Amino acid sequence: MTKLLVLLAMLGYGGYKLHRKTERWLEMLRPLLDSPDQTHGAPAGSSEAGSRSSAEARALASDRSRAVSRVRRWLVLSSLYTLALVGLLTVGRWVTRTATAGGYDAGGEPAAETVARASSELAHAMLDHPLQRLLIPVWRVVDVRREPGHCEEPLGPLDLRDYVADVRLYTLFALPYRTVAVTCGGAVW
Repeated sequence: MTKLLVLLAMLGYGGYKLHRKTERWLEMLRPLLDSPDQTHGAPAGSSEAGSRSSAEARALASDRSRAVSRVRRWLVLSSLYTLALVGLLTVGRWVTRTATAGGYDAGGEPAAETVARASSELAHAMLDHPLQRLLIPVWRVVDVRREPGHCEEPLGPLDLRDYVADVRLYTLFALPYRTVAVTCGGAVW
């Protein structure tokens, strides 16, 4: 859990830095975001009342342009943040799958291969929340070993109960999250 919190803190700091950079981007995009000035020149026969009404009209137009500018800024920022988040998740999942591409090699032992497959399926079933599957996209069987008398539950086939498999869970960008021991031949997490 601590590793996940550290990862979230790192992502939060990255989000803060991204926010600071988007403020610079907004300065560059200001001509696209600002609305044209809505003020008009004073009427030909202007008097004091006419100048007041034109000043009020300019103030009203300025308030409207500020509101439109805020809405445009919010739309641009939200689309940039959404695009950055989708890109981060996509790249993170791709890097994780690429870096952890190798599977477990049982070395020709059918019992160890069966236990590895059952352990992988159990790991997939235990990550049942959508956020877990989003943040922990990959799990790999690292080791399968025989430990007689380790299984206390009456689960799984008798010839596979003595096997224990280690399943390593990876977060985004192939950061190892946790290694879990699956006992009873891939039946108990």
